[in-house]
Amino acid sequence: MSGVIDLVLCTRTSESSTIRPVDLKTEGAGRMSEGGSNELLAALGSEKTGPACEAEEGTLRQHRMQLALYYRALSSIEHARQEAGLPHREVLRPAILIGVTGRMVEYPEDMLKESLDELDELLASTARMALSSDIPISHFARLSGEAASACEKCPFHRGSLPICGPAEQ
Repeated sequence: MSGVIDLVLCTRTSESSTIRPVDLKTEGAGRMSEGGSNELLAALGSEKTGPACEAEEGTLRQHRMQLALYYRALSSIEHARQEAGLPHREVLRPAILIGVTGRMVEYPEDMLKESLDELDELLASTARMALSSDIPISHFARLSGEAASACEKCPFHRGSLPICGPAEQ
């Protein structure tokens, strides 16, 4: 997980005030400039707020931890404002702005909940590893299948002497 949030959309009506984390993704734009195709174009013209094709769903899944973290941070800030008696905003589900189509694709509720649960588990494991140096690494299950792609970005797997990695290694 890397990068920073690209945009926070705040809206205000007479009834409510909202905030939404939005991240711009330009994946596949280079292929198009070289004459290649892009599966994200299948959603061009769709008026759905959620993913309109498999490529959009894949983009949402690929960046789920990043957007879940942004959502969690904004939710925490707005909750603290509410608890302090300050004006606060409703935090809307995060979205990705797909650069090649210009579509803003909102995370479906079930995908956001799944991502937040996964984020909680990841943060809890990270905290246990950081605070308990005597816990053997074998207590933390190796990832397999599609989830193992996260290993390529993990500091425990990088470097000349990785201490962890995908289950298939």
